[in-house]
Amino acid sequence: MLLENEKVKLQNRNLQEQILIQDSDIKNLTFYKEFGRVKARIQNQLSYKLGQIFNYEF
Repeated sequence: MLLENEKVKLQNRNLQEQILIQDSDIKNLTFYKEFGRVKARIQNQLSYKLGQIFNYEF
């Protein structure tokens, strides 16, 4: 019985570690997804500003 309890505790600990790793991976993916959006937004704004400059000069 004691051995069985230790086995269950070990399995629970392993599952908790896997959940923490997956949670960390999800947070990293969310960061990179958001970073990609911000990068695209900045690039679009720069392109728009460059377009305004070139249209103004000609």
